[in-house]
Amino acid sequence: MTRTTIIVLCGAAACSQQQAATDPCPSDLRAGDLVITEVFADRAAAPGASGADGGHEWIELYDASPRAAELTGVTVTLARADGSAPKAVAITGGAVDSGAYFVIGDADPAAALPAWVDYGYGRALGAIPNSGGRLSLSCGGALIDAVTFGASSAGRSLQLDGGAAPAAAASADPDRWCAVDPAAATEFEPMNFGTPGDANPACVAAPPPGSCDDAGAGVIRAIETPAAGQLAIAEWMADPAAVADGDGEWIELVALDDVDLDGVQLGGASLISTPVVTGPSCAHLAAGERALFARNADPTRNGGLPEVDGTFGFALDNAHGAIQLGAGGVVIDSVAWDAATPGVSIQRDGGAQCDAPAGTPAYGGGDTGTPGAPPAVACP
Repeated sequence: MTRTTIIVLCGAAACSQQQAATDPCPSDLRAGDLVITEVFADRAAAPGASGADGGHEWIELYDASPRAAELTGVTVTLARADGSAPKAVAITGGAVDSGAYFVIGDADPAAALPAWVDYGYGRALGAIPNSGGRLSLSCGGALIDAVTFGASSAGRSLQLDGGAAPAAAASADPDRWCAVDPAAATEFEPMNFGTPGDANPACVAAPPPGSCDDAGAGVIRAIETPAAGQLAIAEWMADPAAVADGDGEWIELVALDDVDLDGVQLGGASLISTPVVTGPSCAHLAAGERALFARNADPTRNGGLPEVDGTFGFALDNAHGAIQLGAGGVVIDSVAWDAATPGVSIQRDGGAQCDAPAGTPAYGGGDTGTPGAPPAVACP
């Protein structure tokens, strides 16, 4: 992640975040030097967690000038899409290198900021409208950049098309903005995707409902939604020993027929409505292929899992647990267990279900199982 961060924080008693638009601009910034490149307005809630947007919204800026930009005095204004009800806040400190990104967010500036936010402006701008709005940057009364953005999708940032270098002329065109493709983005919070502090991927036209882009090649076809008997739960880790449960739990699926994972849902006692795979590209599994989903996609934290195909936010119970697999709200497979052995996966093969038998290899940090691969040893 390329960014330069120099933060100056102050409370209301020490300094004001508001600056009159007519004050001289302390920075040598011209129109187009800074570009608004990404907006995150609508947080998706992990199961059991709050979906409140406050404290989780952010705006990404890009330095399109040939020099480092001092941000002190830059005023950010947020309004409705028609320009009404504007609120403004002046950045009181920070700098960004040429060609780098700087993320401002509604996090409390007096508290620890999220890892992906460089500067907190608190609640000075109010809430970024999920239905769309207008953002502008100015300094000393001179406009630097302005964008009008549309409605947000929960858990996905709105981004300026990353197919070309960010420029103010492009950011001003609503047609150059899109919801980020989770497959090409970072899951910066569980079930929330964007590229804060990094370059945006190129926008991909969203296929019609029920369709996907085959292999990302621009060939739109109908999603091959799995039915019962076509996609099954093959293996899972409910009680990892190498890492905490919230990092090391995982579920493996196996395709019994050619299917797409787009729109597939997972859950414990009940299905979670949010699909584990979203995005314009078809997530295809040929018969016999496997897909791996985990609580945490980071192999340095999840016990050394191989690359995962997606994440889920619900917990796997160590005792009397269950997993449901579905599509379109219809359950197509389910499993249950009485107790999970610490550090040992549970597998299904040949109609049997068992703890991974003796002789099953360890993976990553030392837990036993074959995530993403067929069982090494069949159930007795």
